[in-house]
Amino acid sequence: MTTGLSSALADGLARGEFEATLLPGTETPRSEVLGRLRLAWFGEAPLDSGGSLPMAFDSGRSALSTRIMDTLAERKVAWHSVPWCSDPLSIRASVQAGLAYTALPANTHHNHLSLRPTPTGLLGPPPAPLLVHLAFSATARKPVLEAARAVARATLRALPVLPL
Repeated sequence: MTTGLSSALADGLARGEFEATLLPGTETPRSEVLGRLRLAWFGEAPLDSGGSLPMAFDSGRSALSTRIMDTLAERKVAWHSVPWCSDPLSIRASVQAGLAYTALPANTHHNHLSLRPTPTGLLGPPPAPLLVHLAFSATARKPVLEAARAVARATLRALPVLPL
């Protein structure tokens, strides 16, 4: 099992490095939608002197980071990035330390009690849910498809995934 940005995992799938992978916000030629991952804003950080909000994103511009940036642009929210993070743990640590805001799966704070939901109204409604795709390599056979679906369902059970 491996984790990473959806774009990198999709590229690995195309190269035949993986037979199946979960891809939030990223569709491939051979994928199926499993549901919609509900998001929420997290963080309590001070505004800078110009009224800009510090935001934490991953350095690879994931589907989630793109969704966050698009949401902020649509709402004309002034923001600046704290140093780009290289992984989800760094993003969460920046938010937990009170350095930045971000959007994460809506129930993230249940497992990370020091991660605080953003006060209502500061950033507006959370970004729209991300479609969660289960993607397969071109060579994945039926037993792999069935096993991957079972693992995906078990993995997503702990996340706020809405049916289609």
